[in-house]
Amino acid sequence: MGTPQPSFIFPLVILTFTAVSYVFFVVVYTVQPTPFIDEIFHIPQAQKYCEGSFLEWDPKITTLPGLYLFSIGLNGPVSWVLGHQLCDVFSLRITNLVAAAFMLFTLHKLLIHLHKDKIDSWKLMLSG
Repeated sequence: MGTPQPSFIFPLVILTFTAVSYVFFVVVYTVQPTPFIDEIFHIPQAQKYCEGSFLEWDPKITTLPGLYLFSIGLNGPVSWVLGHQLCDVFSLRITNLVAAAFMLFTLHKLLIHLHKDKIDSWKLMLSG
């Protein structure tokens, strides 16, 4: 249905999204390098997870620990390779950028799987 998109378009979209998000990330980090808003609760909790303290929990936090687990799953192997812990504010914040790029990719693949015969491939890409 419609014009098929060249195979390099979606990777280019993800790359552009990630690059623009990274520039925004650096600007925000430059202006605010310390935890702010709800990070004052979440950063210390994520750092406890990085240290392996999974049973300590801040009662002010009402969300599930999914992002903390994702952070140590992503940062743990990188920390091991680099030889030092990556649980500082910068590393924990950038985990969100990696997750956003991954979610964009995953959502696009899911939409293709569900609607590939019903919607033009360009619309599927824009929906992601």
